[in-house]
Amino acid sequence: MLFSYLDSIRYECHSILGTYPKVYFPLLSFLSNRKRNQRRILNDTELVLEAFPRSANTFAVYAFQMNQAKPIKIAHHLHVPAQIIAGVQQSIPTLVIVRQPENSVYSTIIRRNIRRGTTISAKQVLRSWIRFYESLIPYQSGFVVATFEQVTTDFGLVIER
Repeated sequence: MLFSYLDSIRYECHSILGTYPKVYFPLLSFLSNRKRNQRRILNDTELVLEAFPRSANTFAVYAFQMNQAKPIKIAHHLHVPAQIIAGVQQSIPTLVIVRQPENSVYSTIIRRNIRRGTTISAKQVLRSWIRFYESLIPYQSGFVVATFEQVTTDFGLVIER
């Protein structure tokens, strides 16, 4: 019970702090593991590819990498707006994937609850989904948006855009 409550607080903090690049990235460097830090924007990043969790991020990263003549340094899988905002501010090509909220929310709840054995509410995840995409509105001219369906059915067209 206590672990579930603490996980819920951690989830909420991540969602809120993830909208502020100047706060999120120093915390990420301090608190996070090496794997997560390798997925963030670095000096050699060539593409930012981000989305709310369970929105075809993994599919898009692998599909993109498989079709490149040489490895491309992609910032991905932090699942926070800070990564997208930083990409736009640094003029790095950025792709944002959007999945219908109900599908993304339910999939996120199922994955987190099975994987961690904790319970986060649909209300909390939906609030996080809204926060994620609302925080990107001021930066929308700096990135390409693709839907989950576009990414999973015609990713080549998405990349052309």
